[in-house]
Amino acid sequence: MGGDRDTPCSRRLTPVRRVPIRIKLLGALAVPLLGLLSIIVFELAKTSRDVREVRSQTHLATATIGPAGLLNVLQDERTWAVASLSGSEDSVALDTTGYPETRSRTDEALAVFRSGLEDGGGDIAAVYRPALDRMGELTTLRQEIDDHIASTPGTDLAFADDVFAGYTELTQPFLDANTRLALAIDSPGLRQGAELIDLSSRQIETMAELVRALVQGGQSGAIEEREELVRVATLTEVFELNAGAIRDARREPYHDLVEDQFPEQLTTGLLEVAEAAIAGEPVDVNRVQTVVDVLADAGYVGFRDATSDLLDSEADRLQSGASGR
Repeated sequence: MGGDRDTPCSRRLTPVRRVPIRIKLLGALAVPLLGLLSIIVFELAKTSRDVREVRSQTHLATATIGPAGLLNVLQDERTWAVASLSGSEDSVALDTTGYPETRSRTDEALAVFRSGLEDGGGDIAAVYRPALDRMGELTTLRQEIDDHIASTPGTDLAFADDVFAGYTELTQPFLDANTRLALAIDSPGLRQGAELIDLSSRQIETMAELVRALVQGGQSGAIEEREELVRVATLTEVFELNAGAIRDARREPYHDLVEDQFPEQLTTGLLEVAEAAIAGEPVDVNRVQTVVDVLADAGYVGFRDATSDLLDSEADRLQSGASGR
């Protein structure tokens, strides 16, 4: 037979390369692994955002606690100044009395509050900036008091009214700042705590004004001047509305707090005196003093402090839960 012929037998077969089983497994698992990795990255990012959001919310909520201490001592300073100028120092029940002592406590609380804002961040500091700027007027108010005492010793009810109004103008911006912060909180539990602190602080101010209106109007018996009656009626309505709003705050974890520590006796007693005065009955000034002369823990200051403690605990609980995810 002529020539070499290429037959199936004579051809050399080209070997086929095998893909290792590991490569095949990696190829088969690559897509689901990438999908799983994407999910993990997404969840980590979401958790990180959630943690930041919780921290932001708790930071806003606990910021509303800060002004309470300053407001307490500023109100005490006002109470002493007005009582001194009115000649009623003996009827004042304060832990600290005297101009130097009450002023010193305010200065210390103001310094602590400023320091806390500096550590807390710019957004919250900006909310309280108008209130702190207004506090620059405190030095002028104190000087006016000192000058008046030096030039006009003795009782001066008209000047005492001006002093009361001057201090009230200093406290109002802090209340407005607290309201703004409470509105910015999304967490229901944290927001209700901040709202209770805000309501309690406003109620303390309203009560001080109502008591003063009753005592002033009742100096000669029944309140007969229309302007004084309108003032008492307006303050009574605000006081009653605030009390109702606090009573209605029953969301956990504040339900038991409201049930157990709301100052019911103080609230009911003051409303009874105010409503009787509006009806034309003589104002019993001694009864007014007896109604409001309660231990701090049994009044709105004590209720606000207890709310602050509970809000602080709730914030810690939420932060711990978020950090543990």
